[in-house]
Amino acid sequence: MLQMIIPDSYRQRVASRSFLRYAIGYCVRLGHYVKYDLRRRIARLGGAKIGKNSLIPWKLARMANANLEIGDDVSINSSGFDLRGKIIIKDNVIINRDVEIIRWSHDYNSPDFKLRKYPPLVIEPYTWLATGCKILPSCTKVAYGSVIGAFSVVVKDTEENGVYSGFPAQKIRSKTSVWSDLVIVSMNAGDWQYYRKAKCKQAIKEAKM
Repeated sequence: MLQMIIPDSYRQRVASRSFLRYAIGYCVRLGHYVKYDLRRRIARLGGAKIGKNSLIPWKLARMANANLEIGDDVSINSSGFDLRGKIIIKDNVIINRDVEIIRWSHDYNSPDFKLRKYPPLVIEPYTWLATGCKILPSCTKVAYGSVIGAFSVVVKDTEENGVYSGFPAQKIRSKTSVWSDLVIVSMNAGDWQYYRKAKCKQAIKEAKM
């Protein structure tokens, strides 16, 4: 799990707000935090491991079990996870709407069409699964910094910082950085912890000047 690090650009944006604007933002974010915290708690009751500040939809929270592990500061907007197999999502991952992750299939050579279980899937930090993409059971690792294009179908492991697209997904280019200056959960107003700490740190800094 990563330590909560507040990027300077984020802290400065929060610090520049007027008291009224900051207070409104605080209340809005607190409301979202309570909602997301309830979802995290429900998922944990089902046996899942959910890190700090991570955002998950209600449906995924209700269906979560011990096969689901999610790190810190993850934003998930899909519930299409096949939790009959292990899915491990590391810190700072973005998963958009209608993403499907499949972990079981059938053995078409089996007379009784036997179910076939695949190894766990690991989605490494700073990856982005764009809208509608699918991760098939033959993929066991979405590597650090990977980007999977919208509606792509991933059938094999990806390479670090690779950008993939197509059916099946192919690497089309490499990128040179990850979004380390982005508070990922702020995109869904789930950044209350960051928001309040950014203001406190700025106030302490100003008091020392």
